[in-house]
Amino acid sequence: MKRRRTALILATLIWMGLIFYMSAQNADTSEETSGRVVCVIEHVFFSGWDELPAEEYEARHQSLTYLVRKMAHFTEYLILGVFLSMVLATYQISWKLRVLAAAGTGVLYAVTDELHQIFSEGRAMSVFDMLIDSSGVILGVLAALGIAAMKLMEKNDKG
Repeated sequence: MKRRRTALILATLIWMGLIFYMSAQNADTSEETSGRVVCVIEHVFFSGWDELPAEEYEARHQSLTYLVRKMAHFTEYLILGVFLSMVLATYQISWKLRVLAAAGTGVLYAVTDELHQIFSEGRAMSVFDMLIDSSGVILGVLAALGIAAMKLMEKNDKG
């Protein structure tokens, strides 16, 4: 159990470091990263967009970019919620305390991450992004809890 806990703590810290690194990017670098993802999505799923009039293409491109950026926020924090839940599951504490501690830690990290962006050139703090991040954490925590409950029920059915 100790090795598993150590590996999960390390994975969680690496993931938090990756989130910090992404938030430390200046606006141009961040937009460039998002732009590459959007171009792939456009190419794979919306191949006809390049034939649209320039104004219509630009409007759709901007909308997709916004969606991709917000989904990235949600997803990175959903994964963090799962990691935090998995770490806390290695301790002998109640499921209620695990949920509260994982969600609380993840939400606190989301808030500090948004504050951190104030110091990145061209970036700003966004309360809306904090809410998206927090929603991702909470869903990740609940998903991990649900998976753990299903495993427990399966174990009880077998034994």
